Amino acid sequence: MSRLPQEVIDLIVDAISARNRVDLSLVALTSRVFLHQAQSHLFRSVKLEVSYCIQQNSEDLDAFHTILLRSPNIKFYIQEICVNGLVFCSESYHRTRSWPCPHHAGRGRQHQHFLSRKVVEKFHIRNIPRLFSIIPMLSRLRAIRINYGPKCRKDWRYALTRGGQTAISLFCFEQSITTLTLSSLINVPMAVMDSILQLSQLTTLIFDDVLLDDTESVLRCPRQSQLTNLCTFGFVRVGYYPGPPSVKDITEIAALIVRSTSQTLRKLIWSDQLEGKETAVTVETLNSSIFIDNVEMLQHLINLRTISTGAQERHYQLTLRSLILRIIASNLQTIEVLELFDMEETCRRESIEKFCECWTELDGLLEDQAFSNLKEIRLLFHSFRNSDDLARYDPPLMYEFFTTEEVVSIFESCLLKSSARGIRITYDLTHGRDGLLERY
Repeated sequence: MSRLPQEVIDLIVDAISARNRVDLSLVALTSRVFLHQAQSHLFRSVKLEVSYCIQQNSEDLDAFHTILLRSPNIKFYIQEICVNGLVFCSESYHRTRSWPCPHHAGRGRQHQHFLSRKVVEKFHIRNIPRLFSIIPMLSRLRAIRINYGPKCRKDWRYALTRGGQTAISLFCFEQSITTLTLSSLINVPMAVMDSILQLSQLTTLIFDDVLLDDTESVLRCPRQSQLTNLCTFGFVRVGYYPGPPSVKDITEIAALIVRSTSQTLRKLIWSDQLEGKETAVTVETLNSSIFIDNVEMLQHLINLRTISTGAQERHYQLTLRSLILRIIASNLQTIEVLELFDMEETCRRESIEKFCECWTELDGLLEDQAFSNLKEIRLLFHSFRNSDDLARYDPPLMYEFFTTEEVVSIFESCLLKSSARGIRITYDLTHGRDGLLERY
């Protein structure tokens, strides 16, 4: 193996890293020639919590700190940190006296333990200083994701301790941070949002199911943005938001961001899945108040090259089709890549016919002159599934699923016109090397 050039060895490790982290860990232990490249993938993005047990997470954080001290070379590989329960605690913690740890319930008495408000607060008080000691060690930290999963909304007013707020400020407002993702947060203070809009070093900013504090004055809504270097912006709205729309809604912030980055924005992630908004988009209803609905605003995104949106069939009229129609109306003609995420929705066999109808219509829409420069349609999956993966489930899955390659093949068969034009159809993981978006 040592006779191979290091560049070839690195390419082999890169190929393994795209598929299986377990195999990558084994490769790292095989020979020193693999070690550097394998560790660069293994430690590039670190999730500080991998358990649903707050006690286990606290112990893991201590262990991670010890690893950084004993193996200081590892800290140079870490570019992204993902934080969830270490700074957040459930609103129910403030109302319940005690409860069994949900992660260890039913796993035998030797694993069971009870939590209480005092116990949870004790772990949070212990975690925050540990975070403060870890962050300065990560000199190459570039990305931070807040509340990445499991998919559960956190209320900023009730679920975030004071120490947690300080920790998030420490994370988000570091000058080295160029990528920031906020997921499933409600009642985010205007002051926090205003501070984010002043981070001129950001190149990637994603709001994935985020709402502002609905009790604050309308006058406090940010009016200026310093995001002059932003190249990628993501705006995903999920589910039903109670209350009438107002300028406090995150869409107003999104509009401000898009206007201020019209000359630099190269990738736009957008998906609006509001339940109850059942009106299909037509040419007559294109120019509405939401920022991406405004055709005139799209026309100013002169450097936009990539559009990314959801692929769910139940939201086809509200997301994918409406976005395509607005691009056609704007006659932008700069889009080179169309990304479709949440492709897992298409894997169930009983729903594939509905998806085929949507994809066939999409194939016709992409013939418009507005997509004359389209070169690639990229399908994004949370994880890849082959026949062995589907057979491994015990008990068997309730529904019958296609493998990833079968879904891609069916998609290609529905987009014959696009394929004839030379448009490549590729597929990848939703959370790729750029660390742009992870829905779950």
